[in-house]
Amino acid sequence: MLTRCTAILLGATALLCACAPSYNWRAVALNASASPTEQAPLVPLLWAILPCKPDEATRALAFPSGTESRTLSVHMMGCMADGNTFTIATAQVADPAQLAATLQQWQRSTRAQVKALQVSALPPALTALTTIAGATPLQLGPSTLPRSTGLRLLGQGADGKALTVHALWFAKGTQLFQAAAYVPGDAKGLPTDALDTFFSGLRLP
Repeated sequence: MLTRCTAILLGATALLCACAPSYNWRAVALNASASPTEQAPLVPLLWAILPCKPDEATRALAFPSGTESRTLSVHMMGCMADGNTFTIATAQVADPAQLAATLQQWQRSTRAQVKALQVSALPPALTALTTIAGATPLQLGPSTLPRSTGLRLLGQGADGKALTVHALWFAKGTQLFQAAAYVPGDAKGLPTDALDTFFSGLRLP
């Protein structure tokens, strides 16, 4: 029986998730928005594999910037399978010089949203799957960041219960991306190959 869908927070944004009783993997395309126009037809920005039929939403993600805050428009897709939520998201950064800083702000926002008590790199086995072909290396001052950055966060969901998040950030041109799996509890309820399938299915056009 299908369970009622819950809201999962992505950074400072909320996405209503489509529920599925089991894993039913399918290829999906993430676009800049959900609605095409004559001036802006849908052009896939990212291909991914999700275990259920996704919903789409666009939300404003606020970042502090000095004494002010600026807003990033984030378009996302996500769905829930067996209680675990999988999301992919993208945002365009107007100033290429701000790509690396914005990516790091997005990471900090996600960490804060789930009240992360522990933060670590993705396990080595997953890291080997998260080298995204075509991703843009980013400059932060004199440093060059990796083409993709993955984190494992141990925190809590909106219901106050334990939540494990496996998240990956990367960029192409002026477009930033996030792919994340939200797993209630200590992640024991996630099939061992689900993360492999999810992260290895990410493809840039």
